[in-house]
Amino acid sequence: MTLMNFRSIKHLIHERLISTEQSYKYSLLVKVGVVADVWRTWYVELPDRMVAVTYPLLQQWTQQEDISISDLEAAAAENDSVGFTIRSMSDVLGFLHDPELPEMYVVSNESGQFGAVAVLNNAVQKKLQDIFPGGYFVLLSSVHEILAIANDTSDVDQLAFMVRSINREQVSVDDRLSDHVFTVDHGRLAVAV
Repeated sequence: MTLMNFRSIKHLIHERLISTEQSYKYSLLVKVGVVADVWRTWYVELPDRMVAVTYPLLQQWTQQEDISISDLEAAAAENDSVGFTIRSMSDVLGFLHDPELPEMYVVSNESGQFGAVAVLNNAVQKKLQDIFPGGYFVLLSSVHEILAIANDTSDVDQLAFMVRSINREQVSVDDRLSDHVFTVDHGRLAVAV
């Protein structure tokens, strides 16, 4: 399968989030800023490997078929429109939830690969709003998943400290997204702290 023809592989294009650090490391990636230190980028999921969408590849597509970043966004939006999971942390870890503590939810895609992009999905945001009618904080725990917790049961400064600590101690640099805590405001991520 050749990557030279966008139309033949557009059903294999997916979106992912990366950190600013990763965007500098892979400077040829096609990327668009989301908020703070988080960027959107795209990849082609082939049966035997994933291929990053780089500016040289986009340039080839543009010369052949007049493909733009908007076309990448549209293809990925269609391919990534379903298949996200929202599970309580207690279910993920297999223990009973203590009703005295706020419940945290883990959001990803079915494959568990690059599932943090779920935070940008309108259907996911709607489901999280249904779970947290008073609003929620988003923790970009890695490129693979996000965490959501009610904003009225959590201290944002404590959450930010927790995110920084976990990023330094448990998340590899390649999988790290952000030390910030976010909210979702009118469908867009916003920095809470």
